[in-house]
Amino acid sequence: MTFTDFSKLLSNIEATPKRLEITDLLVGLIKQTNPEEIEKAVNLSLGQLAPLYKDIDFNMAEKTIVRSLASSCNLEGKTVLENFKRIGDLGEVASELKLKEQNSKRKTTVQSAKLSVSDVFSHLLNIATQSGKDSQDRKIGETSELLRELDPLSAKYVVRIILGNLRLGFSDRTVLDALSNIIAGDKSARKKLEEIYNVRPDIGWMANKIQDSRFKIQDFRTDPQLGTPILPSLCQRLEGTEEIIEKMGQVAAEPKWDGQRIQAHVNLKGKSQIHLFTRGLENVAPMFPDLVVALSRFTIYDLRFTNCILDGEVVAFDPKSNKVLPFQTMITRKRKYDIQKQLLSVPIRYMVFDIMYLNGKSLMNESFEKRRSLLSSIVPHPSSSIVHLAPQLVTVDPIRIRDLLKKQINSGLEGIVAKRLDAPYSPGRTGFSWVKLKWEGKAKSGGSVDTIDCVVMGIYAGKGKRAGFGVGAFLVGIYSPNSFLTISKIGTGLTDEQWKELRTKGQRLRAKGKPKEYDVPKELTPDVWLRPELVVEIQADNITVSPLHTAGYALRFPRLVRYRDDKSPQQATTVEEVKKLYKMQ
Repeated sequence: MTFTDFSKLLSNIEATPKRLEITDLLVGLIKQTNPEEIEKAVNLSLGQLAPLYKDIDFNMAEKTIVRSLASSCNLEGKTVLENFKRIGDLGEVASELKLKEQNSKRKTTVQSAKLSVSDVFSHLLNIATQSGKDSQDRKIGETSELLRELDPLSAKYVVRIILGNLRLGFSDRTVLDALSNIIAGDKSARKKLEEIYNVRPDIGWMANKIQDSRFKIQDFRTDPQLGTPILPSLCQRLEGTEEIIEKMGQVAAEPKWDGQRIQAHVNLKGKSQIHLFTRGLENVAPMFPDLVVALSRFTIYDLRFTNCILDGEVVAFDPKSNKVLPFQTMITRKRKYDIQKQLLSVPIRYMVFDIMYLNGKSLMNESFEKRRSLLSSIVPHPSSSIVHLAPQLVTVDPIRIRDLLKKQINSGLEGIVAKRLDAPYSPGRTGFSWVKLKWEGKAKSGGSVDTIDCVVMGIYAGKGKRAGFGVGAFLVGIYSPNSFLTISKIGTGLTDEQWKELRTKGQRLRAKGKPKEYDVPKELTPDVWLRPELVVEIQADNITVSPLHTAGYALRFPRLVRYRDDKSPQQATTVEEVKKLYKMQ
């Protein structure tokens, strides 16, 4: 497929507001693309070169694209910048400048029609993987060279892909719908495809497999692979300890840590390889070099051990007080530079609570009881200074669980997680294998029984003191399959520093218009739309029914707890979860 034809398909998707029509267009894209290019085409349509966990980023700012465009069109940088200020979208600027250039020469770009999807993909991969001295200059030069060869529409989408703001109103989950339609003619294969995706979240690879005429869904394997993150198992909610025992029977109750969920892939065969994945599928091994060293020493304790996939929580820890520190302390490690300075100032512990893979064998279908037994056999005894086996209480007594809950809260933790002993490891929020409890009965100070993770959809201009922040209030929403529905407009409950941080994050995520995924009433239209990327944790006094908000619910006296950079928008609280929280008040 030529990249010009591919760009026309993207343009059709961008112009389509209806979900079913987008799915149909994706079906057409997958069917029309050559088998050798399907993986590349699917990833490019999502604005990426590879799945998120492969960590292939362009790391090019708008100013570098301005320089690239200026060079490719033989213009001064200030001319491109003026157009950018007028239009507000560098992709559109690229298209307009290329069109003017094309008209002035009274000819079309012949070379562009020859470039295939694979050709452009190779150019983009080469740009993204430049590193070392003068790498930014090389990126600018190669981007400029590519833009010279592209027609206006193709240039528009290439610029948006490089800047990470392609966003055509669909996600991996929409592609799953399209793949199901290809297999079964409807969504009946979606559940099976999602099970596969949960273990190997690589939508391009899945499309490549399904396009093969020999493909049979019953033969599609879902075994874990080292270096490929499994989507984490998530917790359901129940109101109290009696309800937990009544619904789950005998459980293992564990502390609920206030840290960062980390899935560790440990491969000690030959040259050891350690990957540390967040729940958003980002590899953050550089953030925790001390944990990488600790995990690489596992073989010292057990010579039979070669590889595993662990699930756990990294928490900041004060060795003097022997207490876990708040999440905000630990997250200061999320930086690219001066990591070594943070190692001493922010010590950590990795509290391991599950294992999904051991010595080349999947454990996902084994019971939690068996997985825990195997986990106990490989975590160093006594525990290393960093890697610790999470403590647990196995019981059928709700009173003992209640006592443990109180103890954890008094220790500064979030609460507990109860786990069914006979349950397999289930990615995502399915069934009642895991249930979290932050407090029993009515919440603290009469508030909602749990916090809610929301996506920031837009911001409103500030007045008075807030004018200096550039933000006076912001609109948040929750997740519904393939869309985000409003639940609150928040104008209080933030510190000055949090307002400033919101302005900084908001500037990076500004959208030209309302993103296609948003369902927002006119009365709540913000001054600035943001792309659905920023997740915030919100506490509210309670949840009420709302005729205004599209979620059908509203938050009363909401306030910001923290920014959740470790969560993706699709991991925000769902409408169904809010409905449960409303009933639990």
